[in-house]
Amino acid sequence: MSQELIKIETGIVDYKPTPITDFFEKEGGTKPLLEEMRKAIECFDYDLSTKAKRSEITALSSKVSKTKTFLEEKGVELKKMLEAEIKPTLDRIAVIDAERSAFKNGCDELRKQARKPLTDWEEAEEERKDALNKRLYDLEHMNDSSIIGSENIKARINHIEAIDIDETWQEHKERAEKVKADILAAMSDRLSMALAAEEQQAELDRIRKENEELQRKEQERLAEKAAEEKAKADAQAAIDEANAARVRAEKDAENARQEERDRIEREKLLEEKAAKEREADKKHRASINCAARDALVEKCGIDNQTAVKVLTAIANGEIDHVTIKY
Repeated sequence: MSQELIKIETGIVDYKPTPITDFFEKEGGTKPLLEEMRKAIECFDYDLSTKAKRSEITALSSKVSKTKTFLEEKGVELKKMLEAEIKPTLDRIAVIDAERSAFKNGCDELRKQARKPLTDWEEAEEERKDALNKRLYDLEHMNDSSIIGSENIKARINHIEAIDIDETWQEHKERAEKVKADILAAMSDRLSMALAAEEQQAELDRIRKENEELQRKEQERLAEKAAEEKAKADAQAAIDEANAARVRAEKDAENARQEERDRIEREKLLEEKAAKEREADKKHRASINCAARDALVEKCGIDNQTAVKVLTAIANGEIDHVTIKY
């Protein structure tokens, strides 16, 4: 099949019959066919004006799909043929790989077995060294600077002194003895400094308490003095307020009396003014009434008494639609 000539009969391009291997057994084998198909698509006359023309576009797309399916199926057939040809060789290779792996794993197990006594000893030795190194590390860090206070430092010194540097320290025994001695010396120095500092602090606390007591007493004395002064000031303020209240009351009473006198005087003036206005109005009305009476007598030919009656009726509102303008 590898030399079989295949012809592309999907209608998209006129491509010469070509061996299937030319397409799939060299890099870029399908590139010439793709270029021919691309040229055919680029040269296609696209016209969307009618349904028939649009159907031609659909057919062009379908030809591309059919070409893809056709060549893909041929490629799958070629792959299956080649796999069948090389299957016996692949089976032999699989057997070789399996035996190589089995022999390799077997040798690895035998090598571990041959070295196991030494490996176990090395692991035990490593654990022993790690344990000793940890004991030494813990001892070296017994002088913890975060421990403060003479009682805590004494407790740490007692704890260090209780550590027995015996044969279990093995090759680190000499080193451990020196570390223990150095730490005890350092802790003793720290204890001396802590005791001195605590004694000094105790003296400072005593002095501080004495000063606080003196300050308390002084504050109490000042408070009592301030209270006495405040009491005196409050008493004087009460006296001053009482005197001020008396003065204000006397002033208010005098103001009230004056206001009453002023009110009486204003009412008197208003009454006199009103009396004068009433007298003037009376004279004014009398003058107008006399003028009107004379006009009635003169213009209407009535006697004086009748004219007076007419004016009186008009002034009293007894004559509708007629008034006297004063």
